[in-house]
Amino acid sequence: MASDETRDGWTRLGRDRILIREDRLVVVSRADMSDWVVREFRRTAVLHAGVRYCLDHRERRDGAFHYALKRWPDELRDMAGGIIEYDRDYVARRDAYTRALTKARRAEPLLVPLYPLIGLLPGRVKGWTADRYGLSEEKATVLSLYLEIAIVLAATTFLTIRLGAMGFAQGFGLRSGELASIGFGDREGLILLLLAPDLLIRYPKVLRGGAYPYGFWEWLFRWREPEDF
Repeated sequence: MASDETRDGWTRLGRDRILIREDRLVVVSRADMSDWVVREFRRTAVLHAGVRYCLDHRERRDGAFHYALKRWPDELRDMAGGIIEYDRDYVARRDAYTRALTKARRAEPLLVPLYPLIGLLPGRVKGWTADRYGLSEEKATVLSLYLEIAIVLAATTFLTIRLGAMGFAQGFGLRSGELASIGFGDREGLILLLLAPDLLIRYPKVLRGGAYPYGFWEWLFRWREPEDF
C-alpha cells in the first residue's frame, strides 16, 4: 500500500498525514517542502497513487505545514514546471536529508573558527566539507588568503626589525644573538618563500571569481579549473 490507514479518513505516509477527498489531496507534514509552491503557470505536478495533482494552497499552522492539492485539470495545457513522485521513498529521502542538514547545522558553529584553515585544503575536500556541514567554501578560501596576508605581513615586519636591529648591533659592536628569538625565530624567509607565491597566484584567481576554490599550492598541480567541479 502507498500509506498506512488511520482513523477519520486520514492515512500515514511515513511521518506525513494525508487525506484524499474526491479531487483533493491534503498533506500535513512537519517538513517545509520548498519545491511545493503555488503557481499560476508552470505548476509543479505532484504524483500520488497514480493521480496527478498541483498545489492549490499551503500554510503553516499548529507547528506543521498544511498542503492542499487539487487534481491536475484535464483541460490544462500548460507544461509542468517539474514532477514530484510523492510516495514513501520520497518522504524517506526528504526526512533523511533534513536530519543530515540539522546535524550539519549543529556542527557548523564549531567549524566556523576553522574557516581560514579549511580554506587551505584542496578544493574537492572543501566541496565535501561544504556538502556535509553546510560551510561556504568560497568564504573559507577568502579567509585563508586573509590569513596568509596577515602572516606574510607579520613575517615581513619581523624580518625588517631583525635586519635593522642586527645592522644597528653590528654598527655599535653589540651582541645580536638574542635577536634570533624575535618574531618567528629566524624563519621569516622560509615562511615568505612558502606563502608569498601561493598568495600571489591564488588571490587573483579569487578576484576573477573562479568557480574552483583552490587550496594551498593546489594551483601548482591544477592550472585549469576542472569542468566537472
